[in-house]
Amino acid sequence: MTERELDEKIAGQMGKVADRPHDADNTTEAEVQAIRDRIFVLEPGIVFIHEIPQQTPFTVEIERARLFELAAAFTEFILVIDLTKAARPTAEIRNEIGKIISAPGLAHTVVFTGKNILLNAAARFVFASVFGRGNFTLLKSCAEALSHAH
Repeated sequence: MTERELDEKIAGQMGKVADRPHDADNTTEAEVQAIRDRIFVLEPGIVFIHEIPQQTPFTVEIERARLFELAAAFTEFILVIDLTKAARPTAEIRNEIGKIISAPGLAHTVVFTGKNILLNAAARFVFASVFGRGNFTLLKSCAEALSHAH
């Protein structure tokens, strides 16, 4: 799948998620569904997460549930995470990220951040602390991530 095809797929499946912290008290059903729609099967064996701008424990749990739901279809899969629009995670969120990447069958995680140097450094720190050494790859572009996932 080309980057343009992915952009079209994301546009077709993704609802709008307001750039604000979400919790159970301030998030509508439509927003919950929009968060869920940002996690989808890119192709068999590859699950894609287009991360929301501001993560909270509530949104991490929505993402975890959706990922586990999709991952159940595969004995093994690769997770591609788009952090290009995501803010740097708080310490609380860094602790919650382990819930997302503990999905059964997760073989490898490919993360891309765009050209944001601060986000690159934060992502390397977060994923290294969650995964230890190995089992994730941090790249700058979507094209690199898609190529690496194949």
